[in-house]
Amino acid sequence: MRVILALVALFLAFPTQAQTVTGPAIVIDGDTLEIKGERIRIIGIDACESRQKANLNGQEWPCGVMATAWMVERTLGKETRCMASKRDRYKRLLAVCKVDGEDLGAGIIRDGLAVAYRYRGKASNPEYLPIEAEAREAGRGLWGSEFKMPWEWRKRN
Repeated sequence: MRVILALVALFLAFPTQAQTVTGPAIVIDGDTLEIKGERIRIIGIDACESRQKANLNGQEWPCGVMATAWMVERTLGKETRCMASKRDRYKRLLAVCKVDGEDLGAGIIRDGLAVAYRYRGKASNPEYLPIEAEAREAGRGLWGSEFKMPWEWRKRN
């Protein structure tokens, strides 16, 4: 019993360390980057999938391609800093990523090319909800269109 208590005490003394990855980013899609060989999922957002489209006034537009382009434009030639504390089931770091002090997750949601990610109805980063509400009210990007939430689109495709 003492051994178990000692192991528990040792485990609690060394909590999971936050990890920071900094460098030029390779954009995988609107919510996933790679820095120095480390795959990173921007926590709290869900961007359209690469093949996903939305509909604006009867015209399809490639929301997934646009989300990826947005991320490329923000990171190209700049240092990206991602702060993570855990990994997802695909072993990607879950991180808040910034370029020049701008939170990429907040920015892509503000511009209407991603939504606040929800799991079982709860936002994984509640700070993004008012930003999403502002984009929705202004009709930016996806919010001026007919679209399926990325998690719904993935289920069907």
